Amino acid sequence: MLLQGYEKKSNVVILDYESTWDMSQEIVFDATQVIIDIDLKDTIQRYMTVIKETKESIDRLDEIKEHDYDIRACDFSTKDCDVVVIAGKSTIMEVPIQVAFYVGSRQVRLF
Repeated sequence: MLLQGYEKKSNVVILDYESTWDMSQEIVFDATQVIIDIDLKDTIQRYMTVIKETKESIDRLDEIKEHDYDIRACDFSTKDCDVVVIAGKSTIMEVPIQVAFYVGSRQVRLF
């Protein structure tokens, strides 16, 4: 991934990245699964999918917890979405993080 931009708003840093390839929904779900497994399993605070057409944001955290943090076991993993947001306290970086993946594009935002 290439860093495309950097912005600081009060105490929040926003990093815009461009991935090497367009990210399908499957790639995004796999990437967020790795983030959960490696870094956020015990500290995840938000997992949300967004449908741009309706501007609907749907909290998926309870469903993920019900399926023992296995995204592929969740019903929503078969439904189309445009943005996936995952947030929690990173056990690796020891700071709160939020990552937004934009399905069908190369854009990734790290907060």
